[in-house]
Amino acid sequence: MHFYMWRHPYTNMTCYGITGDTDNRKRTYQGGNGFDIQWTYLVEGDAKEIRKLEKTLKQKIKEIESSRGIKISYGDYEWISADVEYESIVQLVESFIEEDNYKTLVLEYKEK
Repeated sequence: MHFYMWRHPYTNMTCYGITGDTDNRKRTYQGGNGFDIQWTYLVEGDAKEIRKLEKTLKQKIKEIESSRGIKISYGDYEWISADVEYESIVQLVESFIEEDNYKTLVLEYKEK
């Protein structure tokens, strides 16, 4: 299973999520948006750890919104506002991976 992120080229919002089939998921986004998308961050691991990583990020987003009184997510979707720097999201995810001692997660791709 994979945890992924990509940036919308027009809104600069960051999309994240999990999938068992990255090619199919990419096609779904491309069909819905009408343009090619590229993963900017991709981690592979067992389903339990990938789900935990996504859940941890969602919880952190809610904590930030609650403590700062600002909205950085978009509805009930896995989108993060363009006001949040992409690199700070990557650093946050990588801190979760390091701090929680995930055993199976492997970084497959990270945009430079």
